[in-house]
Amino acid sequence: MFRRSIVVALVLVLILGAVVLFVPLPRTVTSSFTLVPHAKVEVTAPREGAFSEVTAAGMVNKGAVLATYDLAPLEARKQDIEKQIASLTKQLQAPPNPNAATNLVKAQAALKTAQTALAKAKGKKKVAAAKKVKAAEVAVEKAKAALPKPAFELEKPLQELNVVLESVNSQLAQPTIVAPVAGAFTPAIEVGKTVTAGASVGAVEDSSKLKAVVKQPDGEVIKRGQVVTLVLPRGKKRVAFDGDAKGGLAEAMFDNAKGDLKPGVTGTAELEGEPRAMVQLK
Repeated sequence: MFRRSIVVALVLVLILGAVVLFVPLPRTVTSSFTLVPHAKVEVTAPREGAFSEVTAAGMVNKGAVLATYDLAPLEARKQDIEKQIASLTKQLQAPPNPNAATNLVKAQAALKTAQTALAKAKGKKKVAAAKKVKAAEVAVEKAKAALPKPAFELEKPLQELNVVLESVNSQLAQPTIVAPVAGAFTPAIEVGKTVTAGASVGAVEDSSKLKAVVKQPDGEVIKRGQVVTLVLPRGKKRVAFDGDAKGGLAEAMFDNAKGDLKPGVTGTAELEGEPRAMVQLK
């Protein structure tokens, strides 16, 4: 019995020595990556106008001023509107002129007399007569303007002017266009050139979120959800791929709200490869 056990043991040793058992183990493969902005945000002009200042291309923080409107045209328009409002308000508040109608009749009569004299004038007297007609016409217009007007004829344009003035003041209070996100700004406008409302001011490449574009290693497959370790200047970061690899590249997005990383950073990517490494057991 003892001999049989020894024989069985020897046979097993021989079998194990003859048969090689391969056990697959996980392995890590390396590749390269480049950080790119998550998205490009277009910035448009809220209104028509020209710009007195435009920020040069480069990195900007969220809320940074990208462009400043030239406010001189708006300020001039505001002054003109305020003058019109003051004039209408004065007319509304002024007591009626009891002599306005009489003054208009007198002015019209004087104009008619001047026109008759001009028709009869000859030579040098004709020049002087023409000047009198011109002066009489101006007097008639002034007399007409002095006539009392119904309140509704003044209140409607006054209301419209106040609405316009409110809009102008609102625009003057917001002279700048700011960056909606942090990132690399590329301007599309120049100082002094007028743009229409809705025209592009430029674009900001949003760096609050970044994408790691990873090159797919030869012979490997990258799938959605697969984890990759990015070897960064200040340590490592594990992120998951957003989708399968396409064209030999795969993307993995991650948060960069603190702005620690900048687009353009490159480095090594570590991925879990297909199990191929083997261990021999004898």
